Amino acid sequence: MYSEKRGLTVGIFAALHTYGRQVNFNCHIHLSIAEFGLNPHGKLKTFSFKFGLLIKQSCYRDISLLRTHYPVLILPPELVAEGNNPQS
Repeated sequence: MYSEKRGLTVGIFAALHTYGRQVNFNCHIHLSIAEFGLNPHGKLKTFSFKFGLLIKQSCYRDISLLRTHYPVLILPPELVAEGNNPQS
């Protein structure tokens, strides 16, 4: 991710989880964002962001991406019944 306003390259880590602790279907995403970034000179700089706005934008982009690419998703056999239509 690149923060244009501050000229920083920011690190993001995302992990998709499909099952919860009880091994029941519970599809969700864990997302971690560094509160610092590298400037064009390779120096670390801290920054802050509006977390609520970031969550709304992220959800919108994720849902848009899934709606666009749902017809070509390849699901593992054990999830075919769970994801047999876009609503599920």
